[in-house]
Amino acid sequence: MAIGRTFKEAFQKGLRALEIGRPGWVLGATPADDRLTSTTPEDLRVALRTATPERIFQIKRALLAGLTVDEIAQASGIDPWFLYQLEELVVAEGWFRGLPVVGAGELKRMKRLGFSDHQLAALRSTTESAIREQRWSLGIHPAYKTVDTCAGEFPSSTPYLYSSYDEENESAPFGKQGIVILGSGPNRIGQGVEFDYCCVRAGLAFRELGFKTIMINSNPETVSTDFDISDKLYFEPLTFEDVLEIALWERPKGVVVQLGGQTPLQLTKPLEAAGVPVLALRRTRSTSPRTASASRSWRTSWGSRSRPMGSPARSVRPSGSRSGSATRFWCGRPTCSAAARWKSCTMTTRFVITSSKRRASRRNTRC
Repeated sequence: MAIGRTFKEAFQKGLRALEIGRPGWVLGATPADDRLTSTTPEDLRVALRTATPERIFQIKRALLAGLTVDEIAQASGIDPWFLYQLEELVVAEGWFRGLPVVGAGELKRMKRLGFSDHQLAALRSTTESAIREQRWSLGIHPAYKTVDTCAGEFPSSTPYLYSSYDEENESAPFGKQGIVILGSGPNRIGQGVEFDYCCVRAGLAFRELGFKTIMINSNPETVSTDFDISDKLYFEPLTFEDVLEIALWERPKGVVVQLGGQTPLQLTKPLEAAGVPVLALRRTRSTSPRTASASRSWRTSWGSRSRPMGSPARSVRPSGSRSGSATRFWCGRPTCSAAARWKSCTMTTRFVITSSKRRASRRNTRC
């Protein structure tokens, strides 16, 4: 699921959220990747007659091959209104590629059309980090809009939020009271609802500790996107760019990446390199040139609140607890009751909220 201020913006965000390796409306490396044997107009007309997962990319190839909107509509049965919207995206790509110099106005226009930094970098033959640094230097960041889940009948208890490159921001950041939990994204074999329910239990546990929970997930068919699970829900693709912008705006105490499966786990190193505080990980200095520029930009934007690279992750304590009180862990032993699973322990059996010095043995767990 994707939400935007325009069809074009929501369309490209939806393709990113599919997690099929495409940062937007981007063609495959070969025609075979788009289920085509060739890109001749005749073969394209034949392919467009059959609805397949790759037909949306076949439409782009047809537009680039010179087929008109009417021809594509006749072959595919798709309403011409949508095809005209897609044609405008193709025109915008050609316009942006041919610009001698890219300024703030041009960059903001492309972002409002839903183009990711990765797409813009490919169009300008540069790197994603270079586009991000240019965008940040120009002060171009997404604003977050609220979805009225109660249709104005009464105030909504949980804000549902989505990003758009607009002027007004409707999301008030939680700051150090906030904990960001990365969801599991689309359900698939090997990454199903069991990962989503891990995120649900973590959200409820952090709420018991007095924190504000922030869920990021793009799949509405999950429990983690229910209105009573988190204090905020961002309906955004689980990509590095989208998660980084949310973390930059919210400035949370930390981000939980361990519970949503491979999707958030693959974001761990980029987020760590960018200076985002990831809970339960010991921070190490990154030497990757690909992420070094993003890390510098993050620390500049984060200011004095960022922790220096290489420092250990902080312990998570209940709201209002004294500095000398015991760190609390989540115990996964089935013999513990639901009310007693948050323990003041020296070691944990499952989900650890802190990464302090783990010199205690497992037998020291007091459950």
